[in-house]
Amino acid sequence: PEMPVTFKGRHYVAMGITTTKTGTSGRVEVYCERIWYHLVYAGQIDAQTWSSTARAAKTRVLAGTDWYVGQIDKTNVLNWENESGTVLGVLNQIASLYGGDLVFDDQTHFVHLLNQGGRDRGTYFTYEKGVESATRRTDTTSLVTRIYGRNAEGLTIAPANGGVDYVEDFTWTNEVRVSVYDFRSGMTPQAMMNFLVPFLALRATPNLSYEYQVSGLIDRVDEVDRFEVRDIIFVMDEDFEQSVKSRIV
Repeated sequence: PEMPVTFKGRHYVAMGITTTKTGTSGRVEVYCERIWYHLVYAGQIDAQTWSSTARAAKTRVLAGTDWYVGQIDKTNVLNWENESGTVLGVLNQIASLYGGDLVFDDQTHFVHLLNQGGRDRGTYFTYEKGVESATRRTDTTSLVTRIYGRNAEGLTIAPANGGVDYVEDFTWTNEVRVSVYDFRSGMTPQAMMNFLVPFLALRATPNLSYEYQVSGLIDRVDEVDRFEVRDIIFVMDEDFEQSVKSRIV
């Protein structure tokens, strides 16, 4: 664990090693993450209000890390706010707000924000066309049923919630699973309440993740069926509740 791994010019760190033995044979699986994932551990970005370009925002967010601002295709100035979060989380928020794709250069440690590439032209997979296997995982490890809300001054949502300083949702389980959401300074009880109600609706349900094995391009001869990196594709899965939309990364 923690050893560097280089594969096809990209740099990783070994994060987990699983050894399996069956009789006299064995297998070792190594789980690796790209080195830029470690930006999630590079410190906390406090909640704040911004009025800046993407370049200025990224410069402040990356300060103190060993990563640097690279090419920025977006030059517009936006006014926005972020909740307290990780460096990587706020970088992703910047990309979402200003538009574009984050590109991490493992060699130079530059973080670029490039105009979004790829096409969305209806390319899809079904069980009859391309899907070889499908796996759905339902996960409740991050499920919570009660969230307390308070701002930096210690003011809670109680004045806007009938004297109760939390909201709760027992749709999936009767077990009390508690979390606290810390808001920035100056947030009013009603504003915190307006945020927490829909936020809890998401946190009080299991996370769903999908994994599909799909066939290659050899049988997909029509142009609409072919795809490249950054394109949008759909998996139309009649066994699950909704189709899955993904980008090829």
